[in-house]
Amino acid sequence: MASSKSVVLFALFLVSGYPVFAQDQWTMSEVDELKLLLRAFFEEDVDRAPGCLRLAFHDCVGYCDGCLNFGNPANGGLEDIYVEINDFYKNVLPLNGKTMSRADFFNLAGIVAVDTTVDYNNISCDEGLDPDCITMPKPPLRFLMGREDCVSSPDTEDNHEFPQGFMNHAEVMATMKRIFDLNTRQTVAILGAHTLGEMTRAGSGFDGSWKAQSDNKFKFDNRYYKFLLDDSITWTHRDANEGRSPDQRWQWTGRTNGEEIANMLDADIDLVKLLDIEDEGGHSTCSFEDCPDAPTKSIVQEYANDEAVWVKDFADAFERMTSTVPDPGVLAPPAA
Repeated sequence: MASSKSVVLFALFLVSGYPVFAQDQWTMSEVDELKLLLRAFFEEDVDRAPGCLRLAFHDCVGYCDGCLNFGNPANGGLEDIYVEINDFYKNVLPLNGKTMSRADFFNLAGIVAVDTTVDYNNISCDEGLDPDCITMPKPPLRFLMGREDCVSSPDTEDNHEFPQGFMNHAEVMATMKRIFDLNTRQTVAILGAHTLGEMTRAGSGFDGSWKAQSDNKFKFDNRYYKFLLDDSITWTHRDANEGRSPDQRWQWTGRTNGEEIANMLDADIDLVKLLDIEDEGGHSTCSFEDCPDAPTKSIVQEYANDEAVWVKDFADAFERMTSTVPDPGVLAPPAA
């Protein structure tokens, strides 16, 4: 239900089920002011950042339209961060008499989440708190405006196809192409966002952090790719539901000398190995050592060896994914 403020600020018409807003024109300095407020929101609790980045991606399944269906299991685990960021949206906007669509706002929050976690990582490097720290350049993420919220924003009952964690290599590439029009290189780059956050049974049904140690899940770096190539890591395929449910959900845990280093989905391991997935639970008939190398392993090696190449490609993939709208030509940066 639109608020009285949004009714006053927007002229609303319906075109094929989507509203067309006479959107307020923002300047870059006004967007920077909103970015500072979002930055404070994330610095207050850095655990919000990975969730907001995931929210920005999930909003763009179907279209980037400010609407999510929490009845879809693929959106599991997003409700808490959605409530927080939506409260922020309602309390902070209008800013300087201007508002923006939720879809644009979710995109901006994702951009600021990345910026905040890059800085979180680099401060750790500067202070010598992490001996394996990698100082990261910031991805050159552009904020484009013009996304339109669906009629029922922020909720929808629409069910869309989501990428699944237990897909094989070909399925991952085909699905990301079909949903977001990402090419192979962009798909490998965007999956690097798994360097942030963690898997939860309440969310994806899987468990553990992609980077298992301490606060690494809040650091935007390229260790995701390094772990996929690290010969010192022994990867074990395990059922996350073992002893809990007959519905199997297979994932990978990597250990070095018995210490848990990382957790990966089949869709992650697919980037370096051609898994032979035999069922809907994601069980592979070949081990990490025995599965043949994937054709995308060379891209993973590029990103592991050169963080600057990765962040550039990540920015390209992020913009492509978050430009999933009926007419991408309407998207434009704020005024100078």
